[in-house]
Amino acid sequence: MARRRDARARRRRGRAAGGAAGAARRLVGDPGALAGIATPGALLVWPTTGGRDGDWYVEPPSASPLAGYLAGIPWDSLPPASAVSDLPPDTGALPVLQARLARRGASRPIAVLSEQRGSRRATVAATGLWRWDFAAGRATWRTAR
Repeated sequence: MARRRDARARRRRGRAAGGAAGAARRLVGDPGALAGIATPGALLVWPTTGGRDGDWYVEPPSASPLAGYLAGIPWDSLPPASAVSDLPPDTGALPVLQARLARRGASRPIAVLSEQRGSRRATVAATGLWRWDFAAGRATWRTAR
């Protein structure tokens, strides 16, 4: 019974904070359109349309506060992302992961962290990551079944 009351209270607080977007923890869509939305707490933005198709290979992360958490992953053996979307420019964003098309050319950010109006935001700009499978700390390929 207490859980039900807690869930109702959370919904009421979410509505008071700005409707469905105010209560959201994940929003999927165009990052440019979602840039002005403020939510309480952290937010994951994952654009699913547009972008440049191809085999985008993720590079080992550069030095960042998260690099230690990502250590030990064999980045060169991960399957490529199938597309990468353009992210709106954000000078305060911290790129966590980057990828290069066919392992050539300039790298583009595919995962960035930022803070906007007191809300922490993680944006993932790559699609086709369903093939990544992290089991028992090993990165392996996942195939369609």
